[in-house]
Amino acid sequence: MDFTWRDFQAKINNELVAILGNFVNRVLVLTHKYYAGAVPQGHIAEDLPNFSEKITQALDQFNQRQGLEAYMEIARYGNKYLQDTAPWKLMKDDSSHQKVADCMVTCLQIVHTLGQYGQVFLPQTAQKILHLLQLTSYQENLISGPSIGEPILLFEKIDDNDILHQISKLEDVEDTEPEQDKEVALTKPFKPMIQYDDFTKLDIRIATIIAAEKVKKADRLLQITLDVGSEKRTVVSGIAEHFSAEEIIGRQVTYLANLAPRTLKGIESNGMILMAEDETGKLRFLSPDEKISAGSLVS
Repeated sequence: MDFTWRDFQAKINNELVAILGNFVNRVLVLTHKYYAGAVPQGHIAEDLPNFSEKITQALDQFNQRQGLEAYMEIARYGNKYLQDTAPWKLMKDDSSHQKVADCMVTCLQIVHTLGQYGQVFLPQTAQKILHLLQLTSYQENLISGPSIGEPILLFEKIDDNDILHQISKLEDVEDTEPEQDKEVALTKPFKPMIQYDDFTKLDIRIATIIAAEKVKKADRLLQITLDVGSEKRTVVSGIAEHFSAEEIIGRQVTYLANLAPRTLKGIESNGMILMAEDETGKLRFLSPDEKISAGSLVS
């Protein structure tokens, strides 16, 4: 089995933090926001996938890796279901409040399932989820009324400095390692393969930065206004440690246009500016060689 600290960091940050932990946290936060932490009176969606089938089949064949991938699909499905249903929008319409309750109960059931199967893959996390759901065992079902625990972060993001420290310790021990191998070990691992259809879902365009300003009380964030051709859009980007607001105005950037909005420091961020990180950790814009029309499609 191959192990690198960079791959370890990627798995923690890109999967456990960004997918599993993010979903559980969002569900608990919304439940406390809309129902003061009580399990609402709703109906679980009838078309939920049979999550257990793939996991059970993989483990019966002693394929732990495939079973873990099937487990993470539960969290991916939960994030997509929550984003597609968008209870924060439904809540604005009094006639849709029952749909919000149904959505939140369904999401809480998915959290329950994550905890239940997490006993196989992430036993300590499974215990945390059990505590959050205020249950004594996963044999119990969620029922309307009882309150759930206050939201907590199940995982902490691993900083680059922590990884470099671990790598440096290995280099101290293995100082005979060829320089070329060291360089390879420091590169970030490739992400899992996707299908061509997955790629075509990405709407990547060239945009021009027409305004930028520092976000108050956020050292790393810039609020950026983009000209994307047919309209203007606002994104919040964590690049303030690498660029000042003034120096980026007029730059053309590569922009992911169909990423679901997120609210950061009270500002709705629509899409994402794509960046590259060089060997020193410095962020670089991905820009066309020559200026082209804002909104041009990248394919």
